Amino acid sequence: TVCDEEYLAAYKSATTLVETLAKLPTVANTTLSNADTINGILKTYDAMSTYEKSFVATEKQTLIESYRTRLAELQKATTV
Repeated sequence: TVCDEEYLAAYKSATTLVETLAKLPTVANTTLSNADTINGILKTYDAMSTYEKSFVATEKQTLIESYRTRLAELQKATTV
């Protein structure tokens, strides 16, 4: 077979991550009600190897970091 287990696992992880990301509102419209989903995405993304992350398009990686920043801003605003 052309695909090995590592490739398939990385592909599936990236696909699931991107599909979950697509269900979120835009970064500007994100609220704390989206925190659980975003934290799940961040936990998955942070646990991915460099190889696995290579299956996530650069613009999606940037979007993930934008959600990370937005969530931190929202959480900071509620603790002030």
